[in-house]
Amino acid sequence: TVRFHKERGKAASGGYDRTVRLWDLEKATQLTRFQGHEASVTCLAYNAPGNLIVSGGKDGTVRFWDAVSGLAVHSAGGLGDVTSVDVATSGVHLLTASKGNATRLWDLRKSPSCPRSVSAASHVPP
Repeated sequence: TVRFHKERGKAASGGYDRTVRLWDLEKATQLTRFQGHEASVTCLAYNAPGNLIVSGGKDGTVRFWDAVSGLAVHSAGGLGDVTSVDVATSGVHLLTASKGNATRLWDLRKSPSCPRSVSAASHVPP
């Protein structure tokens, strides 16, 4: 999986080697290699400023990486195979999806270890 940051000239990639890599597109070089997933990395997202990368994996974890320092910030597990992550433009919310129709909404201003489950049936468009 690959995710480009629109303004910073950076890209993040993840895959079967269980790592997330941060790339400098202008110099065509790897900046950082994040390790921590115990299975394939399936999805990635940046926050708007580009200083936080969120990854999800088949190991059932969502991991938060500081793109500036290269450090792991936080991780949360027990989610099932994570298939999608996305950070809202405001940077306040993260939405994750896992196999088995588990969708979680995270308030990043609070502890990232306490997501709220979102039921697809709880909202029916007009």
